[in-house]
Amino acid sequence: MRGPRLYYSGRRPPLTAATLLRDEPDTFQTSLGPWAPKNFENSYAGQVTAARAIARSLNIATVRLSQMVGLPKVIEMARKPGIESRLRQVASLALGTSELSVLELTTAYATLANGGVRVPPIAVKAVLDRGGNVRWSTRREGRRVIARRRLT
Repeated sequence: MRGPRLYYSGRRPPLTAATLLRDEPDTFQTSLGPWAPKNFENSYAGQVTAARAIARSLNIATVRLSQMVGLPKVIEMARKPGIESRLRQVASLALGTSELSVLELTTAYATLANGGVRVPPIAVKAVLDRGGNVRWSTRREGRRVIARRRLT
């Protein structure tokens, strides 16, 4: 059973969108025993970049990437754009096995689409009187939660 290379000799190279990952059948050791996820239709791409693995939802390569990054870091990064639900530190986390509300998932995607600026969702944008005049409105201020360089 081969798993991801977790330790590097010397200085650890940075993980980027161009990091190469193996997308082939594998078994991962977990606290509950061995786990062997599969890709859709048991189709494997061989060696792929991290960007391609995520874009094509390649399960094995994505699990490898999450283990290289470390599950605590994956969870830390998920919190920044708006994921607030409980995220368990399990290998399947990278495959979306945690329950999330539609609101927090939408907030997270909107943060990514907004260049890393999180704008809290609101239920009421404004209150108008019969004449269409604004009687009350909310101030929506965004806050950068992800550095722009991490999104490119």
